[in-house]
Amino acid sequence: MWISYNDSEVRKYHPICEKALNDALKMISKDTEYEVLHHKYTGTLEMDFIIRHKATKRHLCVIEVKKTPADVNSARYQYQAMSYVQNLAGGGKPYYILTNLEYAFSFRFDSTRPRVVQQMLEPGIVHIADFNSLSQTYF
Repeated sequence: MWISYNDSEVRKYHPICEKALNDALKMISKDTEYEVLHHKYTGTLEMDFIIRHKATKRHLCVIEVKKTPADVNSARYQYQAMSYVQNLAGGGKPYYILTNLEYAFSFRFDSTRPRVVQQMLEPGIVHIADFNSLSQTYF
């Protein structure tokens, strides 16, 4: 297996996630309009990734990357990702994602729904890939 749960989040998972995000923007012809920023700060909080509109500098989505499926299911990390959207200055869209590259939850921040589980978008957790079957040649 070319990626494992023991690998470094920043050195192994982040480059894979960044490439996938940029490739996705290119596939939907939005790469001239949006950009992927790595380790962007909101106040003193450092977000793993943010997708931001190039012209307006307003965020579209925050992406928090973790290593294991248990991390993605963790309320602690779900609240961590939510806190980034709560603290973003300059406005933008209220969306955030928590992923380990195999699984992902998508959320829409709503201050009238304070529990993160209330902000989860359908269909809930999405199985994206399986590390055992992924090919390193893509990356």
